[in-house]
Amino acid sequence: MTKAVTTPVALVTGASSGIGVELARQLAAQGHDVALAARREAPMRELSRDLEAQCGVRTWVFPVDLAEPGAGRALHAQLTDAGLTVDYLVNNAGAVLEGRFLQSSTTQVAGNLQLLVGTPVELIHLCLPDMLAAGRGHVLTISSLGAFWPCFPGVSLYSGGKWMLVNLTRTLAAEYAGSGVRFSVTVPFTTRTPFLDTPANQAIIGTVPEIMVQSAEDVARIALTGAARGRVLQHTSMINRVIAKLLRMAPPGPLARAITVLTLDRREAPDHSPAH
Repeated sequence: MTKAVTTPVALVTGASSGIGVELARQLAAQGHDVALAARREAPMRELSRDLEAQCGVRTWVFPVDLAEPGAGRALHAQLTDAGLTVDYLVNNAGAVLEGRFLQSSTTQVAGNLQLLVGTPVELIHLCLPDMLAAGRGHVLTISSLGAFWPCFPGVSLYSGGKWMLVNLTRTLAAEYAGSGVRFSVTVPFTTRTPFLDTPANQAIIGTVPEIMVQSAEDVARIALTGAARGRVLQHTSMINRVIAKLLRMAPPGPLARAITVLTLDRREAPDHSPAH
């Protein structure tokens, strides 16, 4: 029986805005055919037309809610049905669930964890066998400098989810060393994207010096360059590298208390009522 011929593609999640769009643009400029995946279809269709016209590559659009249970498996099945195999996986999609922990329902919590951790893990698990069989491939994950903070009041799931992606990448790089597959995780801090257009992020960005705010284009370029050079952990600036080192060295207890004072409105009584 003849084996079906598949087309290798770069799969970019969260490809409807921000860093995801820039990652797709730069991968296409390098000659990769690109599969775009995100919840919003219209901006991906527009990006798809631009990439095909400007870079001469083929593109595919997969509208999918990556926060749904089993989203990674469902997306991988769609790729397989389309005759595509992923040789460059970019796990970029992410969002914050704002508010104190009990202000979110268990359904919202589960969805955010699926988006931050569940779907990236599923996609790696499903795409990696083909890369290993081919003896080549890339898995690039966009995490956050927030992974290194001891706590992140107001967006309680985000820091832990992003730290898990950092540790997963380091572990996979060790487990599959010499396989020809490269694993890289990039940890940007404040990036000028629609991701910042939320109350909690706006409060954070207001305290950050302009010199520390990077463009999505620069973050994407640094991430792809780091992956190409085989860097397992890629910071997007020297400032970010220093901050991460200081955060790891500082006593976590006092630092967590200081962060809590700075990020939560202490005049407001804690809300202990769970959302429904």
